[in-house]
Amino acid sequence: METSYLSIMASFDEETNARIEALKVAACQVQNSCSILASHLSLGFYVGLAPQILANWAARFAATQPPLPVYFTSVSAFGNRVCYLAPKTNQALLGFHRALHTQYDDFAGEVGHPYTLKSGQWVPHCTLFMSDTEDVTPALAAARQQFTPFSGTITAITLGHFGPVATLGQYPLQGTPPAP
Repeated sequence: METSYLSIMASFDEETNARIEALKVAACQVQNSCSILASHLSLGFYVGLAPQILANWAARFAATQPPLPVYFTSVSAFGNRVCYLAPKTNQALLGFHRALHTQYDDFAGEVGHPYTLKSGQWVPHCTLFMSDTEDVTPALAAARQQFTPFSGTITAITLGHFGPVATLGQYPLQGTPPAP
């Protein structure tokens, strides 16, 4: 699997970030380690694509998308290595993801394949705690104890780099919401 890649992440408003960070703290305290990443919902990963090309796409995409309401319904886990916060998967969230992936899915590589439209495997999630070596069950229990369902808003798209970790840009969602 690739060790250096770009990512596009959905970022949240301050109130949503505060709620998520509180859950991350609860999860991390019992595991004695924590993620250095800001709260986000991973939308895609890209390999072999110049950062400026993806930055241009992220900016154009964000300019057409209105802020997106999300509703977090549960805390769950992928196996025993990732504890995450799950938003309700609805047509608005799936449409947002689908619109982003109209470009550059062919650059997903192995690391990004589960996030592509072709795979049909995307699971919207906001990682609270992950470990390559520890069982996350204690973090899962701690986060679940603190959790109550809540609403939030995706307000920006963030372009990041992994290997090493860096934020390359953030683009506010500026589109006009559809008429009711």
